[in-house]
Amino acid sequence: MIEKKPLSSNMKLDYYECYAKVVLENKLNYKLILDDKPDLRSKDNTIGIEVTNATDEKNEETFVLGTLLQSNKVRNRNKVLKKIKRNGGLVEEYFISGRTVHDNIEKIIKCLKNKLKKL
Repeated sequence: MIEKKPLSSNMKLDYYECYAKVVLENKLNYKLILDDKPDLRSKDNTIGIEVTNATDEKNEETFVLGTLLQSNKVRNRNKVLKKIKRNGGLVEEYFISGRTVHDNIEKIIKCLKNKLKKL
């Protein structure tokens, strides 16, 4: 039986890189290897893909806290609920929502520039 619990925060592999690998392999019908610099590459090194994440940090934190809350992995429930509320999130009996955000091209460009510096 598969145990339903949140992903560990100290995973060896990056969730977004793994997700990108699955999606791209599915769409491109091409096998990719998880690596570093670039994050994904083809076996013959003709394709290299650097993965970046430009999501809203407060929403990310809200959903992580909400997942921990729902799986009873928090010490102080009230403190976590207050933090979620400060982030603009909402916890109901059956769902967690983050604050409404729109794609921010400046944030995306900033993330891309940071990636380029690392390369």
